[in-house]
Amino acid sequence: MCNQKGKVRKCSSQSKLKNQSRNPSHNTHTSLKVLQRNAGGMSQSKKTELHLNLVKHDVDIFAIMEANLTAEKLTYYQLNGYTLYSLPQYRQIASGILIGASNPLCAEFKIVKEMGSSEDKSEIVTVNVWKKGNNFTIYAIYNPPNNKPDFTSLHVTSKTVMIGDFNAHSPKWG
Repeated sequence: MCNQKGKVRKCSSQSKLKNQSRNPSHNTHTSLKVLQRNAGGMSQSKKTELHLNLVKHDVDIFAIMEANLTAEKLTYYQLNGYTLYSLPQYRQIASGILIGASNPLCAEFKIVKEMGSSEDKSEIVTVNVWKKGNNFTIYAIYNPPNNKPDFTSLHVTSKTVMIGDFNAHSPKWG
């Protein structure tokens, strides 16, 4: 299944609770396997490598930064077992975010910020995911070089994961 820009798969209250354990102690330590990659553009060989890693590591959610996919090209990148969401490529070459959610999970995708929408050139999408009755929020962020991002509008809790390409180089790294 593929959801284009601006489309959201809504989850019913019942599906959010699906597979929830009857023992509350089992829900306190639910793990979520997340994979993030910076692709520098997608190709069939990168798709194959991605699929092998998804299967090998039993990934729940993945995010690909700099996917460089248009809405039309997204149809060629379907992955069995995952619902795909995308923020399509903007005018510059290095842009676009591809998100995949494992089909058994209930997920809601939302575009928070697009590259051309303000002086801040970062791209931000969010995926709310329910696994065994627990809600996780994942922000996938692409921050282009020499940009000063504004993350003040993001709502962060103990079940929030922020992943992406922040282009935040440190002189300590060499």
